Amino acid sequence: MAASTSVHSVLLALGTLCAVCHGGSVLRERDAVPAGYVAKPYYPAPHGGWTSDWSESYAKAKALVEKMTLAEKTNITAGVGIYMGESYNVSSYRCSLS
Repeated sequence: MAASTSVHSVLLALGTLCAVCHGGSVLRERDAVPAGYVAKPYYPAPHGGWTSDWSESYAKAKALVEKMTLAEKTNITAGVGIYMGESYNVSSYRCSLS
């Protein structure tokens, strides 16, 4: 058992090293952003709801979140796990507010 674990550890380390070395050749510096395309940073970010255009959407979202369990809130914000496919796909969450 110990030898098998050791072999798996070595293979994992070699695989990680290969991925890092190969990934380094793929990454490159980004092009500069053209003038006029960058918004001035605004820190700290404003709290949502500061414009009345979104008031109905915020009310619906608040009503939905109030009905959710802690597990549901965790799953929709953090996903169900890194080995379970798309764990950060919040946009596909469908619900009904009745």
